[in-house]
Amino acid sequence: MREARTLVGWGAAATPYYNTDASEVNVNIHWCAVPVESYDGTEAVTRASQVTVVDPSRPERVGHHHIDQARAWMLHGNRDRALAELNEARRISPHHTRIHPSVRETVRALAAARRSTGSLARFARWAGIRT
Repeated sequence: MREARTLVGWGAAATPYYNTDASEVNVNIHWCAVPVESYDGTEAVTRASQVTVVDPSRPERVGHHHIDQARAWMLHGNRDRALAELNEARRISPHHTRIHPSVRETVRALAAARRSTGSLARFARWAGIRT
């Protein structure tokens, strides 16, 4: 992540590594996502509270951030916030959210962790997920 941060400012066309997106938004998204991959939801939500991830020209990347944050909040133990993040991803990038494998995993984990709520069931139906 340190190396990626040194590339911020180069821009996608000028980056010294072929086809590497070293934009600030992408670096921030990955910085927040790294702890999720290590099952450290607390660190992921802490990091996300320190950055703003907004880029209207790249809804799939911003939506992906919210998908990662849904996983982070689920790991952190806040299932309501996890569902809120999934709905935010849906609002920003509906197609990407509907087909993303992490969304399916997160919805199934939320459903298994507690009795399914109406809002979770509606989200699962929208995404075509059988819980």
